[in-house]
Amino acid sequence: VKACMKAVRNWTQKDLREAWHQYLKEVESFISFPGFFAKLTSDKKNSTLFFDILSGVPESETKEALKKRQKEIEKKTQYQYNYKAPEFENPWIDRQLEMVKQTYNVVQRIFCEEDNSDGLREKCLQNGTIITFIERIGILTSEFSRVKVEPDEYNSDSEEESIVTEKKKQKRDKNRKGVGYTTDVGQEWNVSSYLKKKESKNSQITDIM
Repeated sequence: VKACMKAVRNWTQKDLREAWHQYLKEVESFISFPGFFAKLTSDKKNSTLFFDILSGVPESETKEALKKRQKEIEKKTQYQYNYKAPEFENPWIDRQLEMVKQTYNVVQRIFCEEDNSDGLREKCLQNGTIITFIERIGILTSEFSRVKVEPDEYNSDSEEESIVTEKKKQKRDKNRKGVGYTTDVGQEWNVSSYLKKKESKNSQITDIM
């Protein structure tokens, strides 16, 4: 797992790198659970996955798919005015989401099967694994950590300034919001894919909680 993490850090595709590095970090923190890795890799497809990561298959296939997609877009735009390319669906991002789901299902089974589940919970608190759970919930919900600010850490002027800034930001966000609003301008929004991923994320949040 450590070797995989090292390999992933050298990937140039940012979204792919961050997604898989976070997942491998979770796997590393769960290895101390009894029988975790054996259960996770009991499926042959899962065991070969780690070798694919080591050899850089996810990134090489993603680059190839993006190159092929770009050529297709250039070809289409020659003959179609205002052509909107389909949203890029990266199978390796979907694979990562599926592995997250399977991994947390394994963790859930271990807690259910373990006679001393209280001991496991205590271990999670001691070695920081509980933070891993919270980080994953944060990724799935797009929530950020809250930081407590003491009253003497800011003055009334800075507070007033931050309120004005926040109001401006809210106004900008309000103007930008709308059905199908996306940062990938010029892409055709795949509604069914979006709803499928949303349903998967909601299911994962429930499992982790």
